[in-house]
Amino acid sequence: MNPTYHIQRILAPIDASEQRDRVLSAAAAMARSTQASVQVVHVDADVPALDTDADSESPGAASALVAAAVRELQAEGISADGAVMHGANADIDDLLLIEARRIGADLIVLGANHRTGLSALLEASVTDDVARHADVLVLLVP
Repeated sequence: MNPTYHIQRILAPIDASEQRDRVLSAAAAMARSTQASVQVVHVDADVPALDTDADSESPGAASALVAAAVRELQAEGISADGAVMHGANADIDDLLLIEARRIGADLIVLGANHRTGLSALLEASVTDDVARHADVLVLLVP
């Protein structure tokens, strides 16, 4: 028997890379086809989650990145909101999984991590870790 998936809430983690537009486009397409809402998140990895006084990548830049993505989705008629999360590089995958559970995400849309050489062999990527540990569907966008 094939499982039936009902997608109501999509988590779309973004950063300032070239994959941002592809992730948003895929999340938008899924949201339109399923009538789901989208939660856009960006993790500011320069500030530990509990350190509220530390300098980050630029709080304004991170907020602007998320706000622009939310506006783009809303302009397409998609229900969307967003948040900036804070945490160390090593915690990004955990933060995304926690956020997916918190919002009740049925789908996580992630940009595929394209690494080569020794780093690809020795280091797990955020994408790899989220895909392996998520208890919801994960869509990897090239």
